[in-house]
Amino acid sequence: MRKLILISILICSSAAAQDAASRLAAAGRVWAHLNYTHPWLATKEIDWDRAFAEAAPKILAAKTKEEYAAAVDGMLSALGDPATYVKPLPDQGRFVPHPPTFRKDQDIVVLDPGIGLREPFQKMVPALMAELAKTEVRGLVIDARDSPSFIQQWSDSITAHSAPALVSVGRSWSGYPNPQMAGSGGYRHSFSSTAGTQITGSQKGTEKPIVVVAGMRTNTPPGLTALQIAGKVAFVLEGAHRYDAVVPQTSMPLGEGLMATIRTTEFTHADGTYGFVPQREVEQGGLEAAFEIVRNGIMPVTTRPRGFQLRPFAERPYTDQPYPSEGLRMLGALRVWSVFEYFFPYKHLIGEDWTPVLPAAMEEARGAKDALAYHQAIARLVARTNDTHCFVNSPVLSRASGPAPPPFNLRWVEGRPVVVKVAPEGSKLGVGLGDVVIAMNGRPFLELLEEAKPLIAASTPQSKMARVIRAASQGAEGSTARFTLEGSGGSRREIELPLRMAHYKELQKDGPVYRKLDDRIGYVDLERLENAQVDAMFTEFKDTEGIILDMRGYPRGTAWSIAPRLSAKNRPVNAQFRRNLLDGGVPEALFFEQTLPPRGDAPLYKGRTVMLIDERAISQSEHSGLMYRTANGTLFIGEPTTGANGDVTYFMAPGGIRINFSGHDVRWPDGRQLQRVGLQPDIPIAPTIQGIREGRDEVLERAVEYLRK
Repeated sequence: MRKLILISILICSSAAAQDAASRLAAAGRVWAHLNYTHPWLATKEIDWDRAFAEAAPKILAAKTKEEYAAAVDGMLSALGDPATYVKPLPDQGRFVPHPPTFRKDQDIVVLDPGIGLREPFQKMVPALMAELAKTEVRGLVIDARDSPSFIQQWSDSITAHSAPALVSVGRSWSGYPNPQMAGSGGYRHSFSSTAGTQITGSQKGTEKPIVVVAGMRTNTPPGLTALQIAGKVAFVLEGAHRYDAVVPQTSMPLGEGLMATIRTTEFTHADGTYGFVPQREVEQGGLEAAFEIVRNGIMPVTTRPRGFQLRPFAERPYTDQPYPSEGLRMLGALRVWSVFEYFFPYKHLIGEDWTPVLPAAMEEARGAKDALAYHQAIARLVARTNDTHCFVNSPVLSRASGPAPPPFNLRWVEGRPVVVKVAPEGSKLGVGLGDVVIAMNGRPFLELLEEAKPLIAASTPQSKMARVIRAASQGAEGSTARFTLEGSGGSRREIELPLRMAHYKELQKDGPVYRKLDDRIGYVDLERLENAQVDAMFTEFKDTEGIILDMRGYPRGTAWSIAPRLSAKNRPVNAQFRRNLLDGGVPEALFFEQTLPPRGDAPLYKGRTVMLIDERAISQSEHSGLMYRTANGTLFIGEPTTGANGDVTYFMAPGGIRINFSGHDVRWPDGRQLQRVGLQPDIPIAPTIQGIREGRDEVLERAVEYLRK
């Protein structure tokens, strides 16, 4: 019996935790949507991060639906916006269409516009106008408290006055601009303006005062607000009304029969003011207040704010808090999730539904016991995006893993971690080309690789292994590490090696950047070639029959100088781009094509070209491959590339964590996928351990063989 009771308690506890996590995720999605869409967050000093961080524990602790709603509403109240709040899902059964009617109350005509019935209203207009034309009638009160909507044209029929259209201003995102506006993406955050319908008035309409009484269910045409600005219409808001009447909104589900009603844009006016301010707000007695305004005259609203201007947007990094509070830790996971939700152009290629990722991610960040555990939780979340452009950097992570390499470079060759280049210090200490790393500091190296994998994002298996090998072999600057190496014949030895940042420079390539291999073939190392050397390179190779473009690394922007010299075509399309847009809360996409630059007066190189590739080619390297293939059909020789392209941008998460990611979806000119695929070799060939030990470059040898044939 006691076991059964314990099992029951555990099940109930688990279900409650899941419900709490689901609640927090729903509130988090609302927070994220508002973070990038609510106009006031771009114009006012509002600590929106704090609003979530303080609400999150309350949401998790809520025992009832009402407590949950109150916690979320408390978060939304940080905006100070009466049009953004929590309310129950509407009872659709209450919205029963009823015909428009009007009546006379002493010297005022009272109109009930009905619900969604345009034709009956238009038929009623002549009688309504005749009543309003009577001398003793002082004005019109529109009782819209029980009318969820009435149509713009009805106000055109009622009034004789004209008013310019209101301008609706919303936040517009074109990709995700990083805090320093750095990089080549051209991403931006701005305001976009949309003019609404203009009130033209009717020759048969009334010139007498009009007062609208709005309630919780009212949705008023913006044109009437324009007439308020012109001093021809007044508004009375009754009861719990929250400005639904006059601002564009959307809604998001919170579960449990609740929804968040959210402002999406703001109205700006010709007089430099913005927003909506009613003439009166009353708990009850809206009609009486409206009658008073009609009889005393409409007073203009003079309290509308001025100066609706865009402020710079940047996610706060909280660099002074490596181990942030529980609320900020959950915010860290939410921020990562939300940036990728709205701005990651490759979300469709992640490989899993991104929405359900949020609850567990916030819970892991919340439960992190120290700074390192929290930073690693963020890294694990980012790794799920499967984008090699996603680098997660922080002082905490750097101290834990160490940035300094040993005096050699490793690659994954024939399924093993193999030394492919040795620094002079490594050679002196006994490291040889082709050595296989078996262990580091007494631990199997393959075990270290498996430990590192969950923390590293990668687009393809080859890219994952390249990044993992590098991360696992590094350590603290100035430290030493014991490596167990296996040489030719299977012999093993243990060597103590220093870990130093200086090894990066020592391991760089040397020798001529470009040279002739013979009279027929030229070779260029694109990792080191500068734009200033391109003309001289082509002069050197002008009589050759072929050029080997070595792209086994990262270039220096030379494709825009080289590719036009290979193409006889006039500015052919070399790539397609797609960018995430967010306009007034509506997700869209921008599509554009990129063409090769014009060749101008530069001579055309007519020989063949091949490009050497492997997993070290990423981003601009792969984009260069698109350009060379477009220019003259350049063939690829070697192994598949990384599969990550698209002008990198970044954001900051609490704890001083910087997260890079791809901001553009870049594809082949015909729309084929490049991300998570990479450039595929036309002539596949991979190095061998034996070839490395012999000092051979088997990929280069294959390229020479191909060109000579």
